[in-house]
Amino acid sequence: MKRVGGIAALLLAAASLAACSAPAPAPAPSAEQPAPTITAQPGTGSNTAPPEETAEPEVATCENLLPETLITQFEEMGWSYQQSQLFGVDAPLPDSVQCTWGDYESHSSEAVQIYAWSPIDEATATAMQDALVTQGWTREVDGDVVYITAGDRSAVVDENGYGMTYKFVEGSVTYADTKQGLVLVQWPR
Repeated sequence: MKRVGGIAALLLAAASLAACSAPAPAPAPSAEQPAPTITAQPGTGSNTAPPEETAEPEVATCENLLPETLITQFEEMGWSYQQSQLFGVDAPLPDSVQCTWGDYESHSSEAVQIYAWSPIDEATATAMQDALVTQGWTREVDGDVVYITAGDRSAVVDENGYGMTYKFVEGSVTYADTKQGLVLVQWPR
């Protein structure tokens, strides 16, 4: 019996020690005492949003210069493209893209369609326009847009008699093998 009493006394003593060393439970919030508010400090904790990534600007390519439906039509006809740069006065224009679409696999047709776009500064645009006019191209102004066209001297012309045509607007130049073809170039987006 002494053993049972001794064991009970040991268990009681252990429970008392455990109670003394355990932290007291936090009091429940009352109407008089508001619950503590946890706020995250800027730059600390896991609630801060990561910095936004800066997206690289999209670059004009033969895959995105024209409407997807037109590219699909070309591909269904068996056409592919050759990508190069648009030529300026005496050198290719930097950051330009020129896409020459045609049937390069079968060589059954010499027909191609050309579309191009480039950023351009005012001085380069003026020099390019002057050089083309000197070569016999025609300059037409429509508000803020300048068209330089080879007109009916081109192998292919649209219903209005326009062949190869450049379209100059502030900051860019677009080119197509006909003036009507210029509306297909959808850049910048």
